[in-house]
This record gives sequence, C-alpha cells and structure tokens, in this order.
Amino acid sequence: MADSIKYAFYVLFHPFDGFWDLKHEKRGTSRAAILFLGCWFLTNILSKIGTGFLFNTDFDVPLNIFREFRSVFLLFLLFCVGNWSVTTLMDGKGRFSDIVQVFGYASLPMTLLGLLNILLSHVFNTTGLVYYNMITAASWIWFGILLFIGIMSIHDYSFMKTIGTLILTLAAAVVIIFIVMVFYNIFSILLSFVLSAYKEISIRI
Repeated sequence: MADSIKYAFYVLFHPFDGFWDLKHEKRGTSRAAILFLGCWFLTNILSKIGTGFLFNTDFDVPLNIFREFRSVFLLFLLFCVGNWSVTTLMDGKGRFSDIVQVFGYASLPMTLLGLLNILLSHVFNTTGLVYYNMITAASWIWFGILLFIGIMSIHDYSFMKTIGTLILTLAAAVVIIFIVMVFYNIFSILLSFVLSAYKEISIRI
C-alpha cells in the first residue's frame, strides 16, 4: 500500500511510463486510488471551511458534506462505469479496476494544488486572486491530462481513439444519469402508490 502511494508521485511527472507500469507491472492498487479520491473529498471540505475570507465565495453557505461527496465520488462512478461500458465495445485492453486506478491516481493534483491554494489564500491579498485562479485551473488541467494519458495507456488506444472514447464516455454518463432518474421516478411513484394503498386498507380495516 505504501509503495502504491509513493508511486503516485512518479505518475504525476512521468504519466506515460507511470500508467503503463500501473497496469502491466501492477504498481498501483484500487485501494490507493480510492484513498486519493478520499483525500480530494476531504480537501474540498477543508477548502469550504479553511479558505481565506477574500477567496472563499462560499463563506456564508452552510457546508453540505453530501454535495461535496457527490461532486467527487459521483463523478468518479459515472466516469468509470461510462468508460468501462464504452471501451468494452471498442476493444479496450483495460479492466474496470484499471480505470478506477487511473481516475484515482490522476486526481492527486486536485488534492495537492487544492491544499496549496488553501494555504496561499491566507497569504495573498486581492491582487493574488489571479494566481489563486491559475492554480485552480492548473489542477483541473493537470488532472485532465493525467486522465487522458492514463486511459490511452491502459486501453492501448491511439490519440484520436482516446478522444473519441472520452466523448462517448461523456455520452454514456448522460445516459446513465437519465436511466437512474427514470428508475428513481418509477420507484417513487410505486412507493407512493403502495403507501396510499396501505393507508386506505388500514382505514377500512
């Protein structure tokens, strides 16, 4: 486990070799990937309550832990399921666990640069807002680049095929959300009907 965590820092700066070894040399683990996602989640919470006043746009908004959890783990789940469903049909070489590891290891910049921003928010004045925003943008760009290279490496895809796969992954995620919402609405209607029928029967008895 410790070696898998240390290896994540190698992946940050050597993504092509890093993700290749992650899959073929078993240098990473799904547990470490989930741990990194947990760190991202905790960093988001810390950002809400610990960012300097000048940079905290949510200072007057109550902390919603479920929303922060959803913003990390729902994104993770949608991407992994969507990508696995697409790449299974497109001769992808990666397994579901490989996709999980790629997403988890690629998320590390969100934690590292997020923590850096929290610290700098107590040092910068208003003129430092541009640097604060640049660091935020850099964390997402770095995350996106690592995710792209990781998916390309584990599935053994070309550059263009990876782009096409990610577009289809986005489409698959939208379909998954739609299906879940449909089933949720059907379940809500059925539950409401059952409860109403139960109350009616109880009254008559």
